[in-house]
Amino acid sequence: MEILTISQLNGMAKRILETNFSSVAVEGEVSKATLHSSGHFYLTLKDRFSSVDAVIYKGNLRGLKLMMPSLGQIWHFQGRISLWEKTGRFIFVIETAYPAGEGAIYMKFLLLKEKLAKEGLFDRTKKRSLPKYPQKVGIVTSPTGAVIKDFVNIYRRRFPSADVILSPSAVQGENAPSELIRAMKKFINTDVQLVVVARGGGSAEDLAPFNDENLAREIAAFPLPVVSAIGHETDNCISDLAADLSAPTPSAAAELIFPDRREILDNLFYLRKKMSAHVSDKAKYNRAKLNSLSDSYSLNSVKGKINEYSALLGYRNESILKAIKAAIESKKGKMSILSERIDIKKLKDSLSFKKEIFGYKSAEVNRRMLGRLDKARESADLLEKKLSGLSPYTVLKKGYAMVYDSTGNFVSSGDFVNSEEVYDVKFYDKTWEMKAQKEKT
Repeated sequence: MEILTISQLNGMAKRILETNFSSVAVEGEVSKATLHSSGHFYLTLKDRFSSVDAVIYKGNLRGLKLMMPSLGQIWHFQGRISLWEKTGRFIFVIETAYPAGEGAIYMKFLLLKEKLAKEGLFDRTKKRSLPKYPQKVGIVTSPTGAVIKDFVNIYRRRFPSADVILSPSAVQGENAPSELIRAMKKFINTDVQLVVVARGGGSAEDLAPFNDENLAREIAAFPLPVVSAIGHETDNCISDLAADLSAPTPSAAAELIFPDRREILDNLFYLRKKMSAHVSDKAKYNRAKLNSLSDSYSLNSVKGKINEYSALLGYRNESILKAIKAAIESKKGKMSILSERIDIKKLKDSLSFKKEIFGYKSAEVNRRMLGRLDKARESADLLEKKLSGLSPYTVLKKGYAMVYDSTGNFVSSGDFVNSEEVYDVKFYDKTWEMKAQKEKT
């Protein structure tokens, strides 16, 4: 028999082990775990009866960056058997590892999360906003159970004018992801404005359908905004990351989607108050401007011009009539003297011609005077329209109002409004008494 050295013995044992155990999968509990300064990770694995030393070399450790084995955890390991020749220690060289049971589900979740994140599936810049006042909302969930009941109760309390449409689906089990996708697609090409995917809490296996890659891609590419409301507040799913909005619970989703009608009414009251203050300020400004214009030189100047042209027109008309009468009397006198010497027919023709000339000139004078008067009237009408546009009552007809306190004083600013006091709010046709509640910030 050949006598071997210790080095030869360990070398032969190493070759036999590495040849016959080049790929081994085992399950074991981590009883020791040490990350060495060299970057290698040393472990001791055990079951009820035995233990084995193991190592994850630095190069393989990068594949486990999402989750590291910890003391007391049960993991599945795959690798090869080797031997450290210097000490003769049996060693399990681990190449891949993942948690057993729910830990395996979590590892799968982390790997899929990293993959889809690299593709940009969770990019926040791609998230769509929800409609502020939704009128029709679709929900994909189980038709039985507390989820749909709680969701409906909340929406009826907060925003009862909306409609909620259920597209039923299984929410756990192997077929759940495909059923969820089919249920979502029923809302395409309808008047539904957004879709909620919801289910209550459960174990990691119960929530596994919402960590499905196909469902995540469907949610991210869906033509309508999608809200994911899965489990309890501590539950995290891939669907939450892919959706446009993630709610911690289905009830919280209803609170986020539907506005509170009481808040809407409060906001309307605030806007009405703000509008009244604005109208009051505008009316005060226009009243002052109107008073200033009514006393201005330009308006009085226009009125004076109109009176001046009217008087001038009357004077000139009177002068023309007197001139006509004087001319006629003069012609009569000359005719009586020259009647015997002048051909009556020629005289009549001459008078007719001169009368036409005189009538033309008289009409021209009248036309010019009337033209000046028309221009003066147009200027006065235009100014009157501008003044009418500045009237407070014209402003009130546009939907504004003026506010007066109990003493009849005009309230020009919200700073002068006191809560619980009654104010007169004047519209263009009616006046209402309104009680101030509180300032809306």
